[in-house]
Amino acid sequence: MDALGVYMCKSRVYDAVQAAAERVPGMKRDQVFKNVRTPALGGDLTSVKVKGEWYPLGLTVDDVSGLVLTVDGLSGEDAATLEEWMGPIAEAVGAEILVTDDADALKTVADNLGRDHQVCKSHVKRNTESLIEGLQSAVATDADESLAATSVTPEQAQARVVKISSFQMISDCETGVVFVPCFPKSTWQLRVSLI
Repeated sequence: MDALGVYMCKSRVYDAVQAAAERVPGMKRDQVFKNVRTPALGGDLTSVKVKGEWYPLGLTVDDVSGLVLTVDGLSGEDAATLEEWMGPIAEAVGAEILVTDDADALKTVADNLGRDHQVCKSHVKRNTESLIEGLQSAVATDADESLAATSVTPEQAQARVVKISSFQMISDCETGVVFVPCFPKSTWQLRVSLI
């Protein structure tokens, strides 16, 4: 709703979902997405404050179409709870890939369910921007002298870091997200040696 210029707090969304659920008596969760099949199941966690207490919520979506599948109250955010929550949904929709943030618990869930794991684009972008900031300051001074060992000057390294920041993302509905770097492979080797 923010994209449309309409503010709606998380509690209001939760209340609306609960009210809608009350209007569908007897419907089981798996009936809601009975005919939904997707290769990529998206999952995210948030929390709402109710009467001064914070409660975790889990949200699942068909990551190909963007269709929200569930909004569930969770008892915790540990891997076992998340697996118990996402497992039946992933099975019901035939998901091969779980698309989540980069939380360790969600990576564990994907591993335990035997699914591939993809970090969502916004987290990849944020993590990449953070890495680039760190690389820019590291190569500017070559404090650990790793550049000197490779015969790369700080100026050359800074130019390569600028190239790293110009990567492109291509979204593919069949396989998830593919990243196409716009720089030579040697830059990746430099990046690895600087970390």
